[in-house]
Amino acid sequence: MMCNHHIETGYISTDDLDDLNYLFRSYKALGGNGTGEALYNKVLQLKIKN
Repeated sequence: MMCNHHIETGYISTDDLDDLNYLFRSYKALGGNGTGEALYNKVLQLKIKN
């Protein structure tokens, strides 16, 4: 999963963050199960590195 990769590396690029935001909006619109939201929130705390 995209989130796990970035959590392991400790950073995310702005392009990947844009992609993740797009996916997360769809995930939330479909109801999600909470796990994706927890991972998403962890990724939002990462450093941005381009």
